[in-house]
Amino acid sequence: MGAEGVDPLTFERLSPSRFISFSFPNPHSSLQIPYGDVLRVAVVDSPSFIPTSSPPAIAAILVPHGREDDWIFSTAAGNFQLLLSFASPNLSLSRLVLIGDLPSPSASMLRPFARPHPDNYSTSLNYFKETLVPLLIALCPKAAFCKGVPSVPFLSYEDDVIRCTPVEKLVGPIVGEMLVEDVEIDASIAARDIRRRLRFKRMPNLVQSQVRLLPNPLKRASFARILDH
Repeated sequence: MGAEGVDPLTFERLSPSRFISFSFPNPHSSLQIPYGDVLRVAVVDSPSFIPTSSPPAIAAILVPHGREDDWIFSTAAGNFQLLLSFASPNLSLSRLVLIGDLPSPSASMLRPFARPHPDNYSTSLNYFKETLVPLLIALCPKAAFCKGVPSVPFLSYEDDVIRCTPVEKLVGPIVGEMLVEDVEIDASIAARDIRRRLRFKRMPNLVQSQVRLLPNPLKRASFARILDH
């Protein structure tokens, strides 16, 4: 759904467990950033929101480039789990806004992923985030303005996946869609693991099972070259 099909008044109030996604023109489309001309925006309201006298906490996250097809970022279930994963004694999010590239339409298999070097786009991404502030302010509920214009921080998502290569996508009569994938894990600075794991689409942030592959360092290096291709 495009932004023109969304009523701006929809976002004035928080609605527990509401999920809305739409496409939006990139306000800073440039070769200096990895994101395309059209962005996917998802707005997720906490299922446990309780009105208080304090302004509700609103935050945003940039979907890591290359992971827009990952169920963590492309499905409502994954987005809700992300919101809940940021909960802490000092932070209880009421709304999370995810911004990233559009997922592949009706992809039969998720695309491979390789984590980019953190310095590749750091400066340009900071400016890109600044260009998104007007959109984020427009997506804040009225209650967030009770003490002035709200600040919407960008949270960062980090996991230990360096590379990911989908192996097979299956459908079960009970659990629904599931994905078998080979991942290279950044276990420590000195060593990395390669594992085959299983995830369910309805709970994409949870690894259901996994097994270590190629424990031999020479074989691990060979597998890494295969992933590069």
